[in-house]
Amino acid sequence: MSFAGKQNTVDSKLISNQPFWPALDLAELINSYRTPSDLPTATVEGTLQISMVQVNARLASYRQTQEAEGHENLTDVPCEQVGDESIQVILYKRAIFCQAKASILRDWPSIDRRKEAENQARASEETEDRYLEFTDQAISQFLGKLSINVEAL
Repeated sequence: MSFAGKQNTVDSKLISNQPFWPALDLAELINSYRTPSDLPTATVEGTLQISMVQVNARLASYRQTQEAEGHENLTDVPCEQVGDESIQVILYKRAIFCQAKASILRDWPSIDRRKEAENQARASEETEDRYLEFTDQAISQFLGKLSINVEAL
């Protein structure tokens, strides 16, 4: 038996960012965070751009501090590396990609609109709230803060 689904991979496409922040690869979001293959690439790209704006706004004071210390961009900020990438860049990308994935999950909860698919989307571990939590965790780690969240009872 074979599976004839759509392949969910695209070629590399760098999306430019504000001057301090690195450009991000649309293909990394699509391939690593498994965006639905039925979504047009332009839609995913737009979601990525909005997520970049949102996360950049949350990190504005960090950017100002680093620029005041003479760092022109995030890759210039001294930081330990994992592989060939700084930990700060890794966490920054995680925050943006999780924000984008949360937006995609909110706007397109399921490609299959049958009742069973709606129930599956609600019960799935892959929910908007989960990815927003991942975004918050990545930003907290990026800023060197504890990621303890307390909800009002």
